[in-house]
Order: sequence, then structure tokens, then C-alpha cells
Amino acid sequence: MTGPTQENARTLLYSQRFEKDLVTKASFYEFEDVIADIDDVTIIENKNETLGSAELDEIFDKISIRRLITHHIGRTEIGRILQQTARRSGLSVIGKKRHIPLNSSIRGKKFDFFFLILSEPWEVEEICSRYDWHSLARLSACYIVESWKQDTSALEYLKKYFSRFDALFSAQVHMCERIERICRRPCTYLAPGIDATRFCPVPRHPERTIDLMSIGRRSCVTHDALLAHARNTNFFYLYDTGRQLRFSRHDEHRLLLAEQLKRTRYFLAYPARIDRPELHQGHLEMAFRYIEGAAAGTVMLGMLPSTAEGRKILDWEDAVIDLPFDAAHIVEVIDQLDSQPQRLSRIRRSGVVNALRRFDWLHSWQKILAAVGLSPTPRLLERQEALNHLADMVEKEPA
Repeated sequence: MTGPTQENARTLLYSQRFEKDLVTKASFYEFEDVIADIDDVTIIENKNETLGSAELDEIFDKISIRRLITHHIGRTEIGRILQQTARRSGLSVIGKKRHIPLNSSIRGKKFDFFFLILSEPWEVEEICSRYDWHSLARLSACYIVESWKQDTSALEYLKKYFSRFDALFSAQVHMCERIERICRRPCTYLAPGIDATRFCPVPRHPERTIDLMSIGRRSCVTHDALLAHARNTNFFYLYDTGRQLRFSRHDEHRLLLAEQLKRTRYFLAYPARIDRPELHQGHLEMAFRYIEGAAAGTVMLGMLPSTAEGRKILDWEDAVIDLPFDAAHIVEVIDQLDSQPQRLSRIRRSGVVNALRRFDWLHSWQKILAAVGLSPTPRLLERQEALNHLADMVEKEPA
């Protein structure tokens, strides 16, 4: 646990950066870092050994009816069942120490605001059963990055925790009304964001030596077509070679991703959980890939989200070049685009400018502060001014 960054820290932020080390969570910790840069923040970091995703996966693998269970009630519900079972057995799924001892710099201190980011709903029980964080702050808010209709029963169970927050935020548009109805707290859509400065290719303009980059979920059809092309030509295709990848430091992972994308020409971007129709049920939501690809100035190939909110975010011309998930003809699409250099230049410029002006995490933080009636800090406004200056620079560059 770290003490306040300043004596007058007004925000208390609980971070899971030492508990959950999947690379998919690194963007959440990036958000926390930006908050710490633009606000007066005390970050709570639980460095006790915990039972994280890898350990839960081992338990799941030992359950003979795992597939049947996950099909009907989902991973969130299993997490809840495992926690209840462990507690009845005298164990603790949330760590060796059930309760976190407060640092002397926090004990007895009253904050204006407590903020919590969750990758999944069931994490709220892990964290809020450790200490009554609400007793330390006048206001509170929680950002649930991923939740789906299948999490309804979990939300019903967890509403005793969520109902204590003054404001809730969801990265899934279609879940906002459901969360609000169940938890009886206002729930607002909050789209993915980014550290736009880190991902901006200006002013260095590194050479784009990676022809196409694909990370995360992918189509075997598209992947095979790209592999065949890469084997027979000088086409540089960069892709994941493992699953459930982990980081040693989240900031180093995000830096590497940013540097790779700034050197990438084409980037595959599809809605969240595109390959899980039983999960999204037609609700094709915004994903972090869109924001990352735009911020780094890549030309994105894929599909726009189906939600009105997602399409409003990606509202510039050619934000995403339409490409079905299974695209055996992807090489032909790239060849056609390569013959239009002015169009590609415009696409890259538009993505970078939109990210600098609209997608930086500071805008997400502004929305959260407004929801609980808090004002932005001077440091937030300074960052916004710097980003706008950088966007002006990009717009003035020759095509």
C-alpha cells in the first residue's frame, strides 16, 4: 500500500495491479496511472499473495463438469461459488490476509472520493470484503469494465456491494440499464480510453515496418491467409503466439504495445468478444483495440460496433475499413488500400487527432468526476491543453 502522492490527496483509488497480471488488464492500470498524474490520489496496492486468474483456472480445470457449469452460469458465478465454498472450508480465495491493514498515512483520514476499477463484477466482493473503503470517503464510484447478460445472477448477489457506490459505470452499453435496475444506483456508459500521449506517433514518426498486427481474439480463416502471405513474401505479420499472457510490469507492457502500434500499418479491430456470440448475443460493443489502433495512427481493418454509442465514437471517415471476421481475402483488401496512399495518410491522421482530442483517459476521468459533483484539477486541464496542442501539430503537418 502506498501513501498519498500529496498531503492533500482527495481521491482514494484501489488498484489490483499486484493481484491480477494478465496483459488484458494492463489498460485498466494505465487508466489509474493517468488519474494519479492529473488528480491528487492515494493508491492502495495489496501486495499480499492472492488467488488470481491462473490459480482459478487450475481449479476450473479440476472440475469435471466445468464446461457444463460455465455454459449455464458462467465464470462470474463460478467465482462466487468458489469463494463461498472456500470460506465455509476456512480458506480465503481473496488472499492470505482477509483484511488489509491500513497504512498509517491513511488511517483516520477522510477522502472526498473512493474509486474502483473492476474487470469483472465478482471482483467487487474480493475487494470490498477486505475493508469498508466507503467509510474512508464521502463519495464513491465503480467502473465495471466487462459484464454481460449472463452476469445478471451475479449482479443480483453482488448488489449489496454495488449499491453502496454513488455512481456506477459500465463499458458495455447494453448493461447500463440492467446494472442500474438491479443495483439501484445510476449507471453510465464509459467507453474505453487510452494514454493518448504514449501512443501518439508524433513528433518522432517511427517507420511503419510492421505490415499488419493482430492481438487478442482472431479468426483462424484470416490468420491462415495472413500466415500464408507472410511465408511467401516480405510481409511482416505480427501476432500473439500464446494465451493468457502475463506482464511483469504493466507500464512496460503498455509502452511496448504503443511502440509496436506506432510502427504498424494495418491493425485488426473488432467488437468486444466478437468470437463469443453466446456471450455478446448480438450486442457488438466497443473494444480497447479501436482506441489503441486510432491513437497510434494505424489503418484499422474490421467491423464497427453495433451500438449507436460505439458508432458515434468512431465517427470519422474510414475509421474502420470493413472486413468480415472470417476474411480469406484480406491480402486483396490490403493490396487495394496500398494503392491509395493519400487515403491511408488521411486515415492515420484522423485517428491520431481524434484520440488526442477525445479518447485520452482524462476525458473518462472528467465524466466520472462530473457524475459525483467534483471539479477537475488544474493538472487535468494542463494535460488537456497539451493534448490539444499536439493535435494541432498533427493537423498542420503536410500530408
